[in-house]
Amino acid sequence: MKKLFLLLFVFYSINTFAQKETYISQQNIRYYADSLTMKNAYINERCLLDLYYPKDKKNFTTIIWFHGGGLTGGGKEIPEALKNKGYAIIGVGYRLSPKVSAP
Repeated sequence: MKKLFLLLFVFYSINTFAQKETYISQQNIRYYADSLTMKNAYINERCLLDLYYPKDKKNFTTIIWFHGGGLTGGGKEIPEALKNKGYAIIGVGYRLSPKVSAP
């Protein structure tokens, strides 16, 4: 019984005092120059990035996430399944067809 209590105490201590990694989230960062976005409202609306990255970690893996939609639908996102795993994630928004054409 003493071993069980000791094991539970050790498990509780590890979980309680383990350092939790914190993340920074930034939304709607333009990736075109301001001079271009002011001329084109659609670029200003759609061409944005969201960032999600570990605060106090270096040399982390970065995932660039383009949403699905076949270039005709959808919007930028950072999937919940990728969060809190030690990665930086960049969710990319882009202009959609038929308003723009892709060669």
